[in-house]
Amino acid sequence: TTMAKNNATIELTFTFERETKNTIRFTEKTADMLDTPQVGTLYLQKASLKAMGWQEGKDIKMTLNVK
Repeated sequence: TTMAKNNATIELTFTFERETKNTIRFTEKTADMLDTPQVGTLYLQKASLKAMGWQEGKDIKMTLNVK
């Protein structure tokens, strides 16, 4: 997890957990087991992942910004 100095941006990394009917479930990576996840679990549509060129085994990186 990376935070900007003003806490306006958070960058998170998610790893593949399992496949459901129409989605892929990802779990947020944390530095260690004692860290609290910012998001936790993320479900992404298979069609969106296919359009992005995601392949099983690759992580997903997500950036959140406050506007």
